[in-house]
Amino acid sequence: MATNIASESDSPTVSQLLGSQSPTQSEHGDISMTSGLTTSVNLIQETQLESEDEREGETSSVDASAIRSLRPRAIISKTPKTKGRPKKSLTTKNDVTAVLKALSTMQSSIDTTNKLMQGLQKTNADLVSQLAMKTAQCCELDKECRELRSQLSKTHSTESGLPKTLVIGSSIIRDFDTNKLHNTEVECIRGGTVDDVHKSLTDNNASYDRVILQVGSNDCSKDNTPEDIAKQYQLLIKGAKNIANEVVVSSICPRTDKPAAQEKVDTVNATLQGICSDEDASVTFINNDLSFKLQDNSINDGFLHGDGLHLSKPGTNRLAINMKLKTKGKDITKPYYNRNKNAFNKQNQQNQDNNNNNDDPNHGTNDWTTVNKKHRNNARQSPNNQTDATTHEQSKPQQGHSLRCIKCGEASHLTSSCWHPATVRCRGCNQLGHKVSRCPANRMVDQGHQDFNRF
Repeated sequence: MATNIASESDSPTVSQLLGSQSPTQSEHGDISMTSGLTTSVNLIQETQLESEDEREGETSSVDASAIRSLRPRAIISKTPKTKGRPKKSLTTKNDVTAVLKALSTMQSSIDTTNKLMQGLQKTNADLVSQLAMKTAQCCELDKECRELRSQLSKTHSTESGLPKTLVIGSSIIRDFDTNKLHNTEVECIRGGTVDDVHKSLTDNNASYDRVILQVGSNDCSKDNTPEDIAKQYQLLIKGAKNIANEVVVSSICPRTDKPAAQEKVDTVNATLQGICSDEDASVTFINNDLSFKLQDNSINDGFLHGDGLHLSKPGTNRLAINMKLKTKGKDITKPYYNRNKNAFNKQNQQNQDNNNNNDDPNHGTNDWTTVNKKHRNNARQSPNNQTDATTHEQSKPQQGHSLRCIKCGEASHLTSSCWHPATVRCRGCNQLGHKVSRCPANRMVDQGHQDFNRF
């Protein structure tokens, strides 16, 4: 820059050139001189301009780097050059609206998700509380289960200390429930005789502390004599000794269906009592007549079933007491199911027909007096229509009996000691005060058959 300034000061300017002319020359020159000077001045000016341009070019080329380092630079963003028309901007008003709408949708989704999370947290808290309750209940049940197991183990240990007992016999013991007895097995042979029980004991390989024999009722209803039955019983006792340390002979229970069979029962029981007394101390005898018969030696019908042979529920429980069995409760009988009425009536009629064929002339007499005797089918009337129904008078006193029970019509006990809670209704004639086994309608039908057979 200093060099340029110096050069510019050294070169003469137009004014200097003009000033260098003398005044006399300017005043006395002619027109031609003036035009020549003007042309010269123009040429000089053009020359000066060209020289200045050359100097500036040289100066700029020499000091370009220095000048660039001294002056500040402005950052200019240059857009890249593209071929054709430039692309339109993507940001429009519709795009902004769509973005805002998407943001609002996302916000609502977030709110819904938060609500769901709160509901799940609440449900989780409820489930945790329920789980805690169930866990506490499980702990209590586990504790109770352990207590019951300990009690059960104590019971098993107690039962293991009890003697193992086998009760074997005919259908007299059919209602014994082994689940209600401690450490006791019951083997019921329906229709079994003394020989059948002996064969069963022979085939039995187990060992017992006690064996209780309750058999002989079916033998007495057959043609066997009391002596033959007693001999078979002796063999049975010997067979029972082989599998048991103690043998208990339970006397044959009394029966009311066949008087001839009952006479054999009394004889056999007396013989068995003598046989057991002759045996060693391992053989004992149980006299069931002490509880199954009254003081006047009559049979207690309350311990017998309607057929007069099998035992009723009180009779079964009484027999278990006589045998001194270890029971779990007062009742050791199986659940009772009503038998078919027709089969029961058929069996009852068959038993009465057998009674009529016996040699006892007094047996089979009608102990009931009736009014307006009719057929059995006509006697089955509803309680509301009793105008023509059979009416029963108080039964005549039997030998050895003075009164009958008003509830059930049995002569073995009084009304005050009857085990029926209410008055019994007959299933045959639908009348009150007697059982179907004592129904006078059945006796009338049997009497009619007997009268018909006479002709």
